[in-house]
Amino acid sequence: MIIYFQTLVLFFVFCLVSCKPGELSNPCDPDSKSYLTGTILRFLVKDSSPSCLPGFPKVPLDLWGVHDANPSNVEILGLAVHDNKVYLGGTFSYFGPNTGAAAILNTTNGQLVPYESCPYLEILSRATVAIPDGENGFYVGGIFTYAKGQNRQSLIHIKSDCQIDTNFNVGTGSNSVLINDLALVGEKLYIAGNFTVWNGVAKNYLAAVNRITGELDLNWTASTNGPVYTFAEDTDGLFLAGAFSNLNGGGFGRLAKVTYDTGATITSFNAGITAGDVRGISLGVNGLGNKVIFAGGNFTIASNFTARAFDMNGNVTSWNPNPNSTVEIVVYYQNKVYLGGFFTTIGSSSRNYFAVVDNANGIVSSENLSLDASSTISHMAIQDGKLYVLGSFSTIFGQERRNAFSIDPLTGVLTDWNPRFISVFSFPYGRMAFSNDGSRVLVPGDFTSVNVVNRNGFGSIDLVTGKPTDFVPSVNGGIASFHLDGDVLYVGGNFTQAFGESRVRFFAYNLKTNRLEGMSPSFDGVVETIKTDGSFVYAGGQFTTANGQIRNRIARYPKLDGTLNSWNPNVSDLVKTILPLGDKLIIGGSFNDIGGFTAQRLGAVSIDSGSNLNYPSATIFPNSDVNSLGVVNNLLFFGGTFTNYGVTPSSRFGAIDMSNGTYLSPNLSFDSNVNALGVCENGKGGIGGSFTSVNGTNQQGFVLYDFSKREILSFNPYSMGTIYTIFPNQNKLFFAGSLSEYQRRPKGGYSFVDLENIN
Repeated sequence: MIIYFQTLVLFFVFCLVSCKPGELSNPCDPDSKSYLTGTILRFLVKDSSPSCLPGFPKVPLDLWGVHDANPSNVEILGLAVHDNKVYLGGTFSYFGPNTGAAAILNTTNGQLVPYESCPYLEILSRATVAIPDGENGFYVGGIFTYAKGQNRQSLIHIKSDCQIDTNFNVGTGSNSVLINDLALVGEKLYIAGNFTVWNGVAKNYLAAVNRITGELDLNWTASTNGPVYTFAEDTDGLFLAGAFSNLNGGGFGRLAKVTYDTGATITSFNAGITAGDVRGISLGVNGLGNKVIFAGGNFTIASNFTARAFDMNGNVTSWNPNPNSTVEIVVYYQNKVYLGGFFTTIGSSSRNYFAVVDNANGIVSSENLSLDASSTISHMAIQDGKLYVLGSFSTIFGQERRNAFSIDPLTGVLTDWNPRFISVFSFPYGRMAFSNDGSRVLVPGDFTSVNVVNRNGFGSIDLVTGKPTDFVPSVNGGIASFHLDGDVLYVGGNFTQAFGESRVRFFAYNLKTNRLEGMSPSFDGVVETIKTDGSFVYAGGQFTTANGQIRNRIARYPKLDGTLNSWNPNVSDLVKTILPLGDKLIIGGSFNDIGGFTAQRLGAVSIDSGSNLNYPSATIFPNSDVNSLGVVNNLLFFGGTFTNYGVTPSSRFGAIDMSNGTYLSPNLSFDSNVNALGVCENGKGGIGGSFTSVNGTNQQGFVLYDFSKREILSFNPYSMGTIYTIFPNQNKLFFAGSLSEYQRRPKGGYSFVDLENIN
């Protein structure tokens, strides 16, 4: 339907442009017809440039990344761009959008609301709770400092168009301490958590702010001596539950009630809980129709309990379903009470982590999700008669549901809602909220992506749509390196099979014909680096044999047939990087000699004979490993772990004039490893690694550099994570590794920068 609509609009634009006589028109004048034409074209091609003239295909803002259930496992070691697709190889399990720690989904199938109408919230790094604002927007709280690239701490207001409400600002908020729950009543937004300070003011575990401005309400003075986990709104006051033993200096521990206007204790409600904590509460009615509050946790009244009900005076009722372990979430709906937690039995009935109990007598109902021993429930909510559940699980009723599902609580039928979250939910994360029209749900958590698709360490992203292609390769081990030559992608690593065929640590794949090339050399160790020239493919790494013949750390194959010839430089230790250059192959790594002659960590061999050329020097060498190489204007650049080149200080990055072997200062020093160099057509490029400072200034992992002028560029982006590989594509520079943030926005392993107009 979308394609059909866009085709009609394009036809209309064509007629508007071509079917009328030419006339003078200003495309930047809103009253001009060409302004309308340009606006429509900009919409269709997703052009976001500031110009009023339409641009053409740009990398989309919703470019998907690579992800894993454990974000620290994400590592991209191979990257290449071909035919408007970026190919990625390394350690990861999924492709997914870079949403950050909260996602706005439709309530039907769990797909993200389209980016064009609802850009991602991009919260860094954890969100715990969301509530509706009454106008199809949301309030979101958690442990975060940025959202949508803007400095916003602890609590934000998201408007119905998914944009941040800039009028609402809580300053430093909870000072990076957990927020557990929110409640919106009238003009006040109530906040519960583990904090003891709110925006620089002492506030013990409770605070209230103005719902419009975010300004702290100093007249609401409720205070506890321990964490508050959750709220429940009543007509005359606010129930609060947690691990505290003292409210407003006067007892009333674990479950209590305060006024909306000042936070004073409502003393008529006294649950008398003496130990433990209450983690979940829900207002409902008992079998007689009397209002009660159902509570779950692990607490003590006269004895230990995990789920009980209290009347409006705080007296414990007879309702006692008797779960055998902690209850973390309680939801009342139509005379049933839904419980989630760590229990495995309810009374004498087996129920793993989820149970439905009658509100009158506490007897367990027949509903049973049959969760396995590794599953847990973190949060539940009812919307439009459907129960939405978050936790730790992979299947429900034998159907794939990754950490989230929805079910009809009356029929027990699983719905189509299947968001596929990258990470599990655990208490207190995942307090979701529904828009007032019921079409959207905002889910907060400790995740980086949702709607993920499986890709085991290798795949491609379309740079026009921003989403995964249908390329689903099968490689049975880790990928360590890529090299692109024309349509052929050469891949090295530690695998033994690729695409169902035997390929031992190396294969060549034709991206145009979508099939393996015929050459299939085998290596006994990891292939760390691959390069080509007009005739040969060169491979370097940890291996000592190639095709069963001795080839210490470096080998080459004719492109056409892949047969091993006598060329054998014989490098003494690990080869990390290679660079064919005219009649030379320059080599970097952690070796001490080549062909039995001294060449410490940086050297070169003859393309013809493989013999050591004593180049760039026979006597002067870096004092530690060389990881990367690059050439610009007859200057050889090299990066690594070294701190000296011979006796000359050279902190992880150096340059040599290839005409005379003279060392040149690159005017850059790094506090830790340089892993990758990349140079675009205009001589500008980037340097990546595990460093955290450049020339003594904070700059983590990636820095932009003019290799022609040997000077740092004026613009240098903020990033988080180690960079292992850089791929220039015209004047765009793609860089990848364990990248988790770029320009204060979440990223899944890689990003890019356009160097066209950067000086």
